[in-house]
Amino acid sequence: MRMRTRFGILAAVFLAATTTRVFAQPAPSPLLDELQLRQLATHAQPADHARLAAHFTALADEYGADAKRHEAMAAAETSGRNAGPGVHCRQLAALDAALAATSKELAAFHSKEAVGLPAVPPADPAGLAAGKGARRPTAAELAAAGERAAKANDHRGLADYFTALAKRYAGEASTHAGMSAAYHRGRMPGMSTHCDRLVRDARAAAKEARLAASMHRTLATAKK
Repeated sequence: MRMRTRFGILAAVFLAATTTRVFAQPAPSPLLDELQLRQLATHAQPADHARLAAHFTALADEYGADAKRHEAMAAAETSGRNAGPGVHCRQLAALDAALAATSKELAAFHSKEAVGLPAVPPADPAGLAAGKGARRPTAAELAAAGERAAKANDHRGLADYFTALAKRYAGEASTHAGMSAAYHRGRMPGMSTHCDRLVRDARAAAKEARLAASMHRTLATAKK
Protein backbone atom coordinates (compact mmCIF):
# COMPACT_ATOMS: atom_id res chain seq x y z
CA MET A 1 0.00 0.00 0.00
CA ARG A 2 2.82 2.36 0.87
CA MET A 3 4.51 1.71 -2.49
CA ARG A 4 1.30 2.30 -4.39
CA THR A 5 0.66 5.53 -2.51
CA ARG A 6 4.20 6.76 -3.20
CA PHE A 7 3.82 5.86 -6.89
CA GLY A 8 0.53 7.74 -7.01
CA ILE A 9 2.17 10.86 -5.56
CA LEU A 10 5.09 10.68 -8.00
CA ALA A 11 2.74 10.16 -10.92
CA ALA A 12 0.65 13.17 -9.87
CA VAL A 13 3.76 15.35 -9.59
CA PHE A 14 4.97 14.16 -13.00
CA LEU A 15 1.61 14.81 -14.63
CA ALA A 16 1.39 18.27 -13.09
CA ALA A 17 4.86 19.14 -14.35
CA THR A 18 4.26 17.87 -17.86
CA THR A 19 0.85 19.52 -18.03
CA THR A 20 2.43 22.85 -17.10
CA ARG A 21 4.94 22.46 -19.92
CA VAL A 22 2.60 21.15 -22.60
CA PHE A 23 -0.51 23.25 -22.08
CA ALA A 24 -0.16 27.03 -22.06
CA GLN A 25 -2.05 28.95 -19.41
CA PRO A 26 -5.18 30.70 -20.74
CA ALA A 27 -4.56 34.31 -21.73
CA PRO A 28 -6.15 36.89 -19.43
CA SER A 29 -9.40 38.33 -20.75
CA PRO A 30 -9.06 41.74 -22.43
CA LEU A 31 -12.43 42.72 -20.96
CA LEU A 32 -12.16 45.39 -18.28
CA ASP A 33 -14.28 45.96 -15.22
CA GLU A 34 -16.22 49.21 -14.77
CA LEU A 35 -13.57 50.82 -12.58
CA GLN A 36 -10.69 49.92 -14.90
CA LEU A 37 -12.69 51.34 -17.81
CA ARG A 38 -13.20 54.69 -16.08
CA GLN A 39 -9.63 54.94 -14.85
CA LEU A 40 -8.15 54.23 -18.27
CA ALA A 41 -10.48 56.80 -19.83
CA THR A 42 -9.26 59.47 -17.40
CA HIS A 43 -5.59 58.61 -18.02
CA ALA A 44 -5.93 58.87 -21.81
CA GLN A 45 -2.37 57.76 -22.57
CA PRO A 46 -1.55 55.70 -25.70
CA ALA A 47 -1.22 52.47 -23.71
CA ASP A 48 -4.56 53.17 -22.03
CA HIS A 49 -6.24 53.66 -25.41
CA ALA A 50 -4.73 50.36 -26.59
CA ARG A 51 -6.27 48.51 -23.62
CA LEU A 52 -9.61 50.23 -24.21
CA ALA A 53 -9.47 49.21 -27.88
CA ALA A 54 -8.89 45.59 -26.86
CA HIS A 55 -11.78 45.77 -24.38
CA PHE A 56 -14.26 47.10 -26.93
CA THR A 57 -13.07 44.63 -29.57
CA ALA A 58 -13.74 41.75 -27.16
CA LEU A 59 -17.07 43.30 -26.18
CA ALA A 60 -18.07 43.57 -29.85
CA ASP A 61 -17.31 39.86 -30.25
CA GLU A 62 -19.48 39.00 -27.24
CA TYR A 63 -22.43 41.10 -28.40
CA GLY A 64 -22.04 39.70 -31.91
CA ALA A 65 -22.20 36.16 -30.54
CA ASP A 66 -25.27 37.08 -28.47
CA ALA A 67 -26.95 38.51 -31.60
CA LYS A 68 -26.35 35.27 -33.52
CA ARG A 69 -27.65 33.18 -30.62
CA HIS A 70 -30.84 35.25 -30.36
CA GLU A 71 -31.34 35.09 -34.12
CA ALA A 72 -31.11 31.30 -33.97
CA MET A 73 -33.59 31.25 -31.09
CA ALA A 74 -35.91 33.56 -33.04
CA ALA A 75 -35.81 31.27 -36.07
CA ALA A 76 -36.59 28.24 -33.89
CA GLU A 77 -39.47 29.96 -32.06
CA THR A 78 -41.01 31.50 -35.19
CA SER A 79 -41.31 28.09 -36.80
CA GLY A 80 -43.74 27.05 -34.06
CA ARG A 81 -47.34 28.06 -33.47
CA ASN A 82 -46.54 30.81 -30.96
CA ALA A 83 -44.55 33.56 -32.71
CA GLY A 84 -44.41 35.85 -29.65
CA PRO A 85 -41.13 34.51 -28.21
CA GLY A 86 -39.58 34.64 -31.68
CA VAL A 87 -40.40 38.33 -32.02
CA HIS A 88 -38.87 38.99 -28.61
CA CYS A 89 -35.69 37.09 -29.52
CA ARG A 90 -35.41 39.00 -32.79
CA GLN A 91 -35.68 42.28 -30.86
CA LEU A 92 -32.89 41.14 -28.54
CA ALA A 93 -30.79 40.17 -31.55
CA ALA A 94 -31.24 43.66 -33.01
CA LEU A 95 -30.19 45.27 -29.73
CA ASP A 96 -27.13 43.02 -29.46
CA ALA A 97 -26.16 43.75 -33.07
CA ALA A 98 -26.43 47.50 -32.44
CA LEU A 99 -24.24 47.20 -29.31
CA ALA A 100 -21.71 45.12 -31.27
CA ALA A 101 -21.55 47.82 -33.96
CA THR A 102 -21.07 50.60 -31.40
CA SER A 103 -18.41 48.56 -29.61
CA LYS A 104 -16.53 48.24 -32.91
CA GLU A 105 -16.75 52.01 -33.40
CA LEU A 106 -15.33 52.59 -29.92
CA ALA A 107 -12.56 50.06 -30.58
CA ALA A 108 -11.66 51.85 -33.83
CA PHE A 109 -11.66 55.22 -32.04
CA HIS A 110 -9.31 54.04 -29.29
CA SER A 111 -7.08 52.21 -31.76
CA LYS A 112 -6.51 55.49 -33.61
CA GLU A 113 -5.97 57.39 -30.36
CA ALA A 114 -3.39 54.80 -29.30
CA VAL A 115 -1.18 55.65 -32.30
CA GLY A 116 -1.89 59.37 -32.37
CA LEU A 117 -4.24 59.45 -35.38
CA PRO A 118 -7.19 61.87 -35.55
CA ALA A 119 -10.28 60.14 -34.19
CA VAL A 120 -13.87 61.01 -33.40
CA PRO A 121 -15.79 58.92 -30.84
CA PRO A 122 -19.28 57.62 -31.66
CA ALA A 123 -21.98 60.25 -31.24
CA ASP A 124 -24.01 57.84 -29.09
CA PRO A 125 -21.81 55.33 -27.23
CA ALA A 126 -24.96 53.62 -25.85
CA GLY A 127 -23.57 53.57 -22.32
CA LEU A 128 -20.65 51.37 -23.35
CA ALA A 129 -18.04 54.04 -22.62
CA ALA A 130 -19.50 54.40 -19.12
CA GLY A 131 -19.29 50.69 -18.34
CA LYS A 132 -22.20 48.92 -20.02
CA GLY A 133 -21.15 45.33 -20.64
CA ALA A 134 -18.18 45.60 -18.27
CA ARG A 135 -17.91 43.53 -15.13
CA ARG A 136 -18.61 45.08 -11.73
CA PRO A 137 -15.46 45.11 -9.55
CA THR A 138 -15.61 43.21 -6.28
CA ALA A 139 -15.30 44.91 -2.89
CA ALA A 140 -11.77 43.52 -2.57
CA GLU A 141 -10.81 44.92 -6.00
CA LEU A 142 -12.20 48.35 -5.07
CA ALA A 143 -10.24 48.34 -1.82
CA ALA A 144 -7.06 47.36 -3.67
CA ALA A 145 -7.63 50.09 -6.26
CA GLY A 146 -7.98 52.64 -3.47
CA GLU A 147 -4.71 51.49 -1.91
CA ARG A 148 -2.90 51.65 -5.25
CA ALA A 149 -4.22 55.10 -6.18
CA ALA A 150 -1.21 57.38 -6.36
CA LYS A 151 -2.10 60.03 -8.93
CA ALA A 152 -4.90 62.55 -9.31
CA ASN A 153 -6.29 60.64 -12.30
CA ASP A 154 -6.49 57.46 -10.22
CA HIS A 155 -8.66 59.22 -7.66
CA ARG A 156 -10.74 60.93 -10.35
CA GLY A 157 -11.48 57.54 -11.88
CA LEU A 158 -12.55 56.22 -8.48
CA ALA A 159 -14.66 59.33 -7.84
CA ASP A 160 -16.41 58.90 -11.20
CA TYR A 161 -17.04 55.23 -10.51
CA PHE A 162 -18.52 55.82 -7.05
CA THR A 163 -20.63 58.72 -8.36
CA ALA A 164 -22.12 56.44 -11.02
CA LEU A 165 -22.59 53.71 -8.41
CA ALA A 166 -24.46 56.12 -6.12
CA LYS A 167 -26.80 57.02 -9.00
CA ARG A 168 -27.38 53.34 -9.70
CA TYR A 169 -28.26 52.60 -6.07
CA ALA A 170 -30.50 55.68 -5.90
CA GLY A 171 -32.32 54.45 -8.99
CA GLU A 172 -32.78 51.02 -7.41
CA ALA A 173 -34.14 52.65 -4.25
CA SER A 174 -36.63 54.62 -6.33
CA THR A 175 -37.73 51.50 -8.20
CA HIS A 176 -38.27 49.53 -4.99
CA ALA A 177 -40.13 52.47 -3.42
CA GLY A 178 -42.53 52.47 -6.36
CA MET A 179 -43.03 48.72 -6.00
CA SER A 180 -43.68 49.13 -2.28
CA ALA A 181 -46.35 51.74 -2.94
CA ALA A 182 -47.99 49.46 -5.51
CA TYR A 183 -48.06 46.58 -3.03
CA HIS A 184 -49.59 48.89 -0.42
CA ARG A 185 -52.36 49.80 -2.83
CA GLY A 186 -52.85 46.15 -3.67
CA ARG A 187 -53.08 45.24 0.02
CA MET A 188 -50.00 43.03 0.03
CA PRO A 189 -48.17 44.32 3.14
CA GLY A 190 -45.78 41.37 3.26
CA MET A 191 -44.29 42.21 -0.14
CA SER A 192 -44.32 45.91 0.72
CA THR A 193 -42.22 45.28 3.82
CA HIS A 194 -39.66 43.39 1.72
CA CYS A 195 -39.46 46.28 -0.77
CA ASP A 196 -39.10 48.81 2.05
CA ARG A 197 -36.08 46.91 3.33
CA LEU A 198 -34.55 46.97 -0.15
CA VAL A 199 -35.17 50.72 -0.31
CA ARG A 200 -33.31 51.25 2.96
CA ASP A 201 -30.41 49.06 1.84
CA ALA A 202 -30.13 50.80 -1.54
CA ARG A 203 -30.26 54.27 0.02
CA ALA A 204 -27.58 53.33 2.54
CA ALA A 205 -25.38 51.97 -0.27
CA ALA A 206 -25.94 55.15 -2.29
CA LYS A 207 -24.91 57.25 0.71
CA GLU A 208 -21.70 55.22 1.17
CA ALA A 209 -20.91 55.53 -2.54
CA ARG A 210 -21.41 59.32 -2.44
CA LEU A 211 -19.09 59.58 0.56
CA ALA A 212 -16.45 57.50 -1.25
CA ALA A 213 -16.80 59.69 -4.35
CA SER A 214 -16.39 62.84 -2.26
CA MET A 215 -13.30 61.44 -0.54
CA HIS A 216 -11.63 60.57 -3.85
CA ARG A 217 -12.48 63.97 -5.36
CA THR A 218 -10.74 65.57 -2.37
CA LEU A 219 -7.72 63.29 -2.79
CA ALA A 220 -7.59 64.06 -6.52
CA THR A 221 -7.41 67.76 -5.73
CA ALA A 222 -4.71 67.19 -3.11
CA LYS A 223 -2.60 65.23 -5.61
CA LYS A 224 -2.44 68.11 -8.10
